[in-house]
Amino acid sequence: MAELMDTITMPENLLGAWRAVRGNVPRGRRTHSAGPDGVTLAEFERELDAQLNTLRDMLVHDRYEPTPPKA
Repeated sequence: MAELMDTITMPENLLGAWRAVRGNVPRGRRTHSAGPDGVTLAEFERELDAQLNTLRDMLVHDRYEPTPPKA
């Protein structure tokens, strides 16, 4: 299990996942499209390195809890 988490949390894999998420939202909507936490794609991307590092830390230390999707 630890090896899988190491693979998932590799910076290039987190960046690839981010690119996939961003790619699902048209460019013109990125400043308005927010997740359940209220953070837009544009806001997340402004601090992308810090955001991905925080996510990695939360995943590695088993502190990540996804927010439920909007209804």
